[in-house]
Amino acid sequence: MAGSPLLNIALALADHHRVRATGVNIPAALAALLVPVYLFQRQSRLRQNYAIPIVWCVTFLVSLGGAGVIGNTVGSRWTRTPSKKQIATDVQAQTGEAVTVQCPSSATVCTGASFQCVVKAADGSTAIATVTVQNSQGEFIWHIGP
Repeated sequence: MAGSPLLNIALALADHHRVRATGVNIPAALAALLVPVYLFQRQSRLRQNYAIPIVWCVTFLVSLGGAGVIGNTVGSRWTRTPSKKQIATDVQAQTGEAVTVQCPSSATVCTGASFQCVVKAADGSTAIATVTVQNSQGEFIWHIGP
């Protein structure tokens, strides 16, 4: 992974040298430091389509998704069934009483987003559990009360 930025810079500088040989001058700093800007400038000045910079940007975003960045920022789809089971298990461990938990259906949620579940005891009493999503893997924390 450490070699990727260096390889990216080396390839961009080599391309910059080839483009400059055609008479098109784009600052070398763009090629080395701002690759997507360089690629868009290159395609524009050479009057070529924008497939190369678009593919570069898409693959860059995909690589961020692999690191969890996109899922944690944009949101990810996951089921809340594990949260219902975990809340019911935790309440029973704390109170010794079995409860049922009703949460909203599956949806796209972002890191830091919260939703509420209804916790119902056998005697009919209810409480609200607020569930806060911690990451794109669906890890969460919850508490009962305001």
